[in-house]
Amino acid sequence: MGTIVLANMERIDFVTTTIDVDVVDSVANVRKNISLMNLNTASLLDFNDHTLFIPATLLPKENFNHVNVYHELAQYPFFQQAQSVIQENGAAKGVFRLRRVVNEEKNTAIIASDLCVLSSLFGEPALIHVLHSQANTHPNHVIVMLHFAGGVMAHVDYTFSNKESIELEWSGVQQIIEFHSDEMNPFDPKSFTTLPLQYNVDSILRNAEPAEQVLPKFQEFLQAVGGVVE
Repeated sequence: MGTIVLANMERIDFVTTTIDVDVVDSVANVRKNISLMNLNTASLLDFNDHTLFIPATLLPKENFNHVNVYHELAQYPFFQQAQSVIQENGAAKGVFRLRRVVNEEKNTAIIASDLCVLSSLFGEPALIHVLHSQANTHPNHVIVMLHFAGGVMAHVDYTFSNKESIELEWSGVQQIIEFHSDEMNPFDPKSFTTLPLQYNVDSILRNAEPAEQVLPKFQEFLQAVGGVVE
């Protein structure tokens, strides 16, 4: 039995990955080291004999043995740094905004995964309101507004288009964080640079959770983001 990480290869930062990994293109090439494979390489059924790490967007409705799940948003270094700042004074109160432009067709699994991440940061949402653009609108938009019981308001905006970018803003008590993947370093606002949306394998292995722990909350949010049409 081997350990296989399924990931979008364009997202993997090999420079900061310290764990020894083999990049393989099929299950047959899996060895004792941790193996990294592209998301679309094979069906999950092909991995039954291995310990598997998958993004939440691939989470099956039924449980598989030895499957661990990671949320992509939580792997980005900029988000991990922002989370650390938000939590440094204990319970967070403020306004959180996230805007994602996603280079693919509309995919509510991405939204559900992000909401799992936000609920781990801010607690259970007391209110969720979802708006979808018309089905024939291109690019497609989804807006999610959340009110968390702890005193946080969140506004999450998705555009499913032909590019990738992420914007994050947090306005808390004596805390302001701004990040834009196309423009700036969030902790040195005068340092303008294009930041790649990448994360390392170390983070995936460190933060993934067993599928049976992730599935109930993920399915709850997946149902919630069915939403209403504008």
